[in-house]
Amino acid sequence: MAKKTQTYYTVEEFCNNVNWSEATKKNYKYALLNYARFLFPDLDSNRHHPEAALAALNKRVRYKADPAKDISAYANFMKGKPPKTIGLYLTAVRSFYGLNGHVFNKQELKRIIPKTGDAETKQGDLTTEILRKMVGAADIRGRVLIMLLASTACRIGELCDVTLDDVDMNRNPPSIYLKKEYTKNGRARTVFMTDECREAVLIWLGGERMKYLTASYERNEGLNDKFRDKNRLPPKEDRRLLGISTYGARNIWYNTLSRVMDKDKLKPDEKTHIHPLTPHVVRKWWRVTANQGFRNEDIAHLIMGHWNNALDFVYAKMGDDGIGKEFLKAQSALSLLTSESTKELHQNIGRQADKLLSLERENNALKIQIKSTETLIEAMERRQRILAEKVDKREDKAHLIADGLKDLSDDQIHRLLTAIGKIKPDSSPAYGPAPWEED
Repeated sequence: MAKKTQTYYTVEEFCNNVNWSEATKKNYKYALLNYARFLFPDLDSNRHHPEAALAALNKRVRYKADPAKDISAYANFMKGKPPKTIGLYLTAVRSFYGLNGHVFNKQELKRIIPKTGDAETKQGDLTTEILRKMVGAADIRGRVLIMLLASTACRIGELCDVTLDDVDMNRNPPSIYLKKEYTKNGRARTVFMTDECREAVLIWLGGERMKYLTASYERNEGLNDKFRDKNRLPPKEDRRLLGISTYGARNIWYNTLSRVMDKDKLKPDEKTHIHPLTPHVVRKWWRVTANQGFRNEDIAHLIMGHWNNALDFVYAKMGDDGIGKEFLKAQSALSLLTSESTKELHQNIGRQADKLLSLERENNALKIQIKSTETLIEAMERRQRILAEKVDKREDKAHLIADGLKDLSDDQIHRLLTAIGKIKPDSSPAYGPAPWEED
């Protein structure tokens, strides 16, 4: 009987399981990439170009007979991380090896599943005042990001996946439809914006978004191949609402937070090394704050994406329109800006708009000046070429005349000059004997 040939799967093939949600595929791929970087730290790889590390892992899974030692070392390397993170990463790695024919016995499983301990990050207290200060300290893109997080209770990864087609600004309240591909539990839902969030989003969509996308795209194109994101779409083709990745959104969050809080209060947890005020903490703030306006706390669970059979019944009864009406009752509690801060925000936006308009005018004036200079230079170059051509023609004509005069006698030259009016008919020839030949 012929021996069955082992089929090997790459990381890409492993992560394209049709039964998994997009979130699971993304998490498993990141877990395997993290494992590959642990195994091959010397490979030149970054978040935009993971090909080298993943290719090395694909090769190793084919020829490494005993991966248990690698996984055990990886588990020890992750000690101190949150238990759920360790569990997710090790599950992804074991599943990948299992699909490629590696079966772990009980002894190996004990060795590669270490005790994770009770590591837990102590989260800080996020208040409305902190969020208000962050809105005031951020630029327009950061302001829209923070206000959307505080208004919709979205996870930051869900928000970064939202496209322009998912946003309905004509609805009351304005809504965002989160497709099942965006969400953690694989179920679609609708979230809503407060009035102040709506205003910020309209300013963003009014022209600021395209400016940021264009600047980001040009910066990316200016990078070398090692760091350039080859999957970045041109600004007009990028349909994302915010136009940033989850990585970029987190950076905006932490950078803005560092401007409004003391560094001592923002130190990462000593065990897990996780920031005390991650963007996810906004969901907890939203949960507590929104309940001040909802008459039924199930509505908060529905908007946040929590789901069970009882919530299914509530959603079927109310629908998105009914939930939106309830949201309007809670939006005053979720508002970050007071009347004074709203006025100040509009004043800041107005000043920034005036400054941008002034810079745009200066830029247009410089463009006109540069264009005029270029036109003048072109005219001067054209005139120089014409003059050079005329000089060349005259030199050629002079050479032809000189060559023709060589064969003429003095009398013929005299008659020729008389005919063209250079000398008078009765004048004697311009030539004569040399002074030393005279008597």
